[in-house]
Amino acid sequence: MRRESEQVASKYDSKRLQSESWDERKWELRAFKNTCKNFCVEGVYNTYMLRLQRSYLSIYLVIETFFGLLHTVIIVTQSTKSNLSITVEVFAYLVTIFIVWIALFVTFREEQVKKRPWLPFIGTCVALFCLVMADITVPLYHEVSTHTQPPLRPAYACHILLSIYIFYPLMNNWHTMLLGSATTAAYLTVLALITYRLDPHQYLKVISEGLFLLGINLLGLYYRLTFEITIRRTLLDRRQCVEGNLTLKFQREQERNLILNILPEHTADALEKDISHMIRRIRSNSNENTKNTTIMAFWRGHEISCSYGTYYAETHDDVTILYADVVNYTKMTTRLKVKPLVETLHELFVKFDQASEENGVLRIKFLGDCYYAVAGVPARNANHAKSCVDLGLRMIQDIQEVRQKRDLDINMRIGIHSGSIISGIIGACKWQYDIWSKDVVIANKMESTGEPGKLHITQQTLRLLRGNYVFTEGTEKAKNDPILLENDIKTFLIAPLITPESINSTDEGVRRQSRMGSGVQRLLNRNTNTLPARTSELISVRNFMRDSIEHFRQIMRQINVEMIRELNLMPIGKFHFNKIFSGSKGRRQTEIDLEKSQLTSLSMIFLCFKNHADEWSFLNETDYLLKYSILAVFIVYLLVLGIQILNQPYGFRFSSATVIGGVLLLIFIPFAWFKKLWLHLTPEVDDEERAAPVPKWTITRNIFRLSNWIPQNAVARTIIYIVSISLLTMLSFIHVGTVKETQEMEKELKDNIDASLSKPVYINAWAVTHCLILTICMNFLFLKIHFMIKFTFGSIICIFYTWLVVSGAASIFTESSSTNISLDATVAHLMAIFFSFFTIHLVDRQSEYISRIDYNWKKQLLKKQEEAELTKDTNNFLVHNILPAHVAEIYINQKQRDELYHEEFDDVAVMFATITNFNFQADALNILNGIICDFDERLLMRRRSVPIEKIKVAGWTYMAACGLQPRWGDSSLTLGGLPDPGVRVSNGRRSKFDQNIIYTEYTCLVFS
Repeated sequence: MRRESEQVASKYDSKRLQSESWDERKWELRAFKNTCKNFCVEGVYNTYMLRLQRSYLSIYLVIETFFGLLHTVIIVTQSTKSNLSITVEVFAYLVTIFIVWIALFVTFREEQVKKRPWLPFIGTCVALFCLVMADITVPLYHEVSTHTQPPLRPAYACHILLSIYIFYPLMNNWHTMLLGSATTAAYLTVLALITYRLDPHQYLKVISEGLFLLGINLLGLYYRLTFEITIRRTLLDRRQCVEGNLTLKFQREQERNLILNILPEHTADALEKDISHMIRRIRSNSNENTKNTTIMAFWRGHEISCSYGTYYAETHDDVTILYADVVNYTKMTTRLKVKPLVETLHELFVKFDQASEENGVLRIKFLGDCYYAVAGVPARNANHAKSCVDLGLRMIQDIQEVRQKRDLDINMRIGIHSGSIISGIIGACKWQYDIWSKDVVIANKMESTGEPGKLHITQQTLRLLRGNYVFTEGTEKAKNDPILLENDIKTFLIAPLITPESINSTDEGVRRQSRMGSGVQRLLNRNTNTLPARTSELISVRNFMRDSIEHFRQIMRQINVEMIRELNLMPIGKFHFNKIFSGSKGRRQTEIDLEKSQLTSLSMIFLCFKNHADEWSFLNETDYLLKYSILAVFIVYLLVLGIQILNQPYGFRFSSATVIGGVLLLIFIPFAWFKKLWLHLTPEVDDEERAAPVPKWTITRNIFRLSNWIPQNAVARTIIYIVSISLLTMLSFIHVGTVKETQEMEKELKDNIDASLSKPVYINAWAVTHCLILTICMNFLFLKIHFMIKFTFGSIICIFYTWLVVSGAASIFTESSSTNISLDATVAHLMAIFFSFFTIHLVDRQSEYISRIDYNWKKQLLKKQEEAELTKDTNNFLVHNILPAHVAEIYINQKQRDELYHEEFDDVAVMFATITNFNFQADALNILNGIICDFDERLLMRRRSVPIEKIKVAGWTYMAACGLQPRWGDSSLTLGGLPDPGVRVSNGRRSKFDQNIIYTEYTCLVFS
């Protein structure tokens, strides 16, 4: 098993499982859509998106109500000072809120939406129409009735456009773009025909407004696309988690079934635990020598305290041992060919295992024609003697059936004795459950001194029998056996009461089959692994491996079903009011428990992980969308620059700031996009190969590495974010500085005699507000940046802007147009900024919450995958510790389960080594284990150069064989230290002399 252990160690050391399993090529919306379709997740995605949209819509209704009521309160308060009529505004805002609630409320009725999928779109159109009409009605009304100067402007253009892309329940991006374009056109029309109708710079201001609204549309679309990518990735991660959990369950069942095919459950539990412990020790040790030491220490029991005294060996009193031997077995092997022989043995041993299960007897093992079992292990059995006697009678009956069916001259000789045993497993490889004690030796002698067709029992067993059995005096051979005489054993014979001729084998077979339980089926499967000398291996339709394949297929079928269940457990945001609006009477306990468990790892306000290591790990997750964020920043920069240029700024300050900002942002773009472009231009690697092909030139290779490193480093991403938002903020405020300069210039010109020749200064305060709104939106739409950093930057921008509007440059903003007749222009500017800040911050908070919950799930997925990998390694470890490697591969991967598997070899050497005169004392099993481990270690040391295969250990006998590996005879293998025997026969096989040399050398190694 050293080879298998080394494979486990090297496999783990080569590459740990990474949570980021997607290549950058996959981080495209088209790739995610194709993956979702291939994995049948598209329907789940649509369902989850509807839930998310209802969650966001519930927040939107609350926000819309809050903004509408707050706006109404503000204008009412302002109107009391100016005695202006605001009836139209109040009526428009309050009625619109009511209509929006009615129009969108139907969206929360899932059943109605399923029947009429067009309802969300119709409701959105109605709500949007009412909002836009109410917003443009106010300036239109006052333009017609009061002729307010300067003319009023709509108040909610930015808010409504953001709502279209973020809050409204629209699945199709084309629908959002259509509604966004229509809304933009409506607002531009009002701005051109009403707000700026009399302005001398009408066209410049309308174009400036158009650039702003275009920016809002682009940012809204950017949010939708990145949000869709994130959600699809989240769903694929969740599907992977579901598949991992189901696969883990399958692998655990597979491992469990495999162990129970070889070992009793009570021993299997300890063995499974210790194998996993050993593999963990191997993984935790980076030094190869330490790993090998750990492996060998485990085998010898040094790593586990009291290993063979407590875990793998147990003393059982009051048990009965049964030994059975097939009479004329040697004659049968010479008469039958290999396949009929295997079929006969299989049929016979299946009947024996079935009978053992029905009588509550534990089959230990069989060796050739020898079959032995014990009653009273692991659970105590008051009728253990009767169980073994009934089993023995049943075995005689079964062999008579096979004898008649196949016309064979065979019979059973059975010996039974009651006493105590030590049971467990020993050795370093090829583990099998066995029993040892003086009473085991006596039971063996009872079999060898018995008579065919009868049970040979001791007086100790006879005293425990409860039932009518006809017995006679024991055999003469038993009376003269030295071991039986030494232990003063008196023997008796029990014959079957039913003659073989009276048996209706067909009916009896049906009756027995109907009584066969799952435990018998496990025993049926188990005996196929230990057929004598592995001349054949039966892989039946009913064995557990076929069941495992069926389980795997069921896993594939259950994934979609489990994904539907997972939808109820997936997060839909930190705040939502779905249950209130949908009319649900309450949440299920599982949802409440899930929410509590999620909140335990996150702080309530700052949404930071309470575990600092988790927080740092979350921030250092690779941001594959960083390149898109940088591109979005550059586009926003161009829009802000365009707005500022249209407002005709003056001075060196503006020119230098725009040039420096543009150059810096242009520098970020190639570093962010180089890897993406390189991967697009180079041939696609295999799915197994995650490493990207690195450019050969030094400069391009360094740029490629930097492009690969930046998205993975939280500090680098944060620096890019800070620089980008700072540049946008600076460019947004630069116009105010130029306005101050122009105001001073205008004052000087008025004192000049040629002042009449000077041009009036062009000032647009709303351009500053619009630029800052774009900056704030871009600030929060940056991904994988610490949540509080974005909030802090946004707050600083708002605070500085508030000071600027109220004090720093109040005259500029006071003279601009307002949104209501009774509302100061400065208040209108502040409302536009803070409403946008609050809306985008809340959206970012929702997205941050979902991302962090998704990160928690990815952590759980990683743990599940590590557990599954550990289970898989343990399973693989056990399989290769039971069967030869090539047989194990066939056993695991064989497609046809209903055919016998066997191998036939002409040139094979077999060794039986028996420990003689072994005195079974208190510490005898530990001594025997040490001896067997020495044998195994010598064999394992030679295994790479000499293909010697350990068969098993039975009692005090160690069995091994050479020449069982397929095509070994055709290899060019040489014996270390010996000349190549190399004597080839005509068929390409090595001569029998090769095996003799190998076994001679091995025997010398073992007994030296």
